[in-house]
Amino acid sequence: GLNGGGSAYNGSIGSNPSVLDTAGRQVISQASISLEVDTVSTALTQVETMAEGLGGLVDSMSSSGEQNQQQATIIIRVPQDQFLTALDKLQSMGTVQNQDIASQDVTQQYIDLQAQLNSAQLEKQSLQAILDKAQTVGDEIAIQEQLTQVESQIESLQGQINYIQNRVNMATINVTLNGPTQNVGQPPSASLTVAVSNVDSSFASVKQLVSGLSGIIDSSSISLS
Repeated sequence: GLNGGGSAYNGSIGSNPSVLDTAGRQVISQASISLEVDTVSTALTQVETMAEGLGGLVDSMSSSGEQNQQQATIIIRVPQDQFLTALDKLQSMGTVQNQDIASQDVTQQYIDLQAQLNSAQLEKQSLQAILDKAQTVGDEIAIQEQLTQVESQIESLQGQINYIQNRVNMATINVTLNGPTQNVGQPPSASLTVAVSNVDSSFASVKQLVSGLSGIIDSSSISLS
């Protein structure tokens, strides 16, 4: 599952609120970038190597298309302090087509979840103390049910906190790689009007010429005037 990844906020904030003040705000950074590259497969390897070199990882990867129209998507996670460095390195790998950078301040959400967790942990301690002094089996069952609910709540809150810590610690970058745009050439065309003395024989000569050049007659018409 997700974990805090060694976050400075792990465990001590509730008992010491000043830790959050000195640690600063919690911000989730994410970006999307589209690049045109010479060779998609090579660029894909470069992105993966770059992410791992910065202490990050590849979240997912996919590719599609034929050799002349390849496209690939790779989602990487890098440490927060390497976020801008990763973007700079990506920009140097090809021509930037689109780029979008966003940040989400989750400080208040984190504080609220931590407060709820601390409250649930205190409730758990209180229920355990009451359980130890229970006089009847019925009391024990009722208290145990409450205890199970609180433990489930604690697990859920801790999971949400860990998720936020993970997203804060490791920024997400969605990279789309596109192969070079293929310019499909258009065949040359021309128009020619020629005055001849005998239309039938000239037309026959044109057909012979086209046939000799491995061509085809697209359409023909004769009008009388």
